[in-house]
Amino acid sequence: MMNAEENVQDADRQAVELVWSGGMDIRRVGEYYQILNAQLADPQLLIIQCAAVERMDTAFIQMLVVFVNACKKHGKPLLFRNLSEQVQDAWALLGLADVLEFHIMQEQVGELDS
Repeated sequence: MMNAEENVQDADRQAVELVWSGGMDIRRVGEYYQILNAQLADPQLLIIQCAAVERMDTAFIQMLVVFVNACKKHGKPLLFRNLSEQVQDAWALLGLADVLEFHIMQEQVGELDS
């Protein structure tokens, strides 16, 4: 399980990356809501690394929709990196795939080395 406050910053401070793993469910909504809201004041790109996220429940997705909308309102750049197919399917099942459309960045292993 991931430490919710784990955060990776590059040397030039061009982006902040949060690395998530495990199941994202109602038990974690409050914790992650606080972490994400703290990022709204920072104008830097926020990247949420989701490669190790196994699932997201409806409550967690609802919280993320609120955060995505807040990012739009505040002009906060946001990307979700490496969302699993299961997580994307959960968003689509809820009719929310278009909310993620401009915020998804998928990478193939080894692609960055080229």
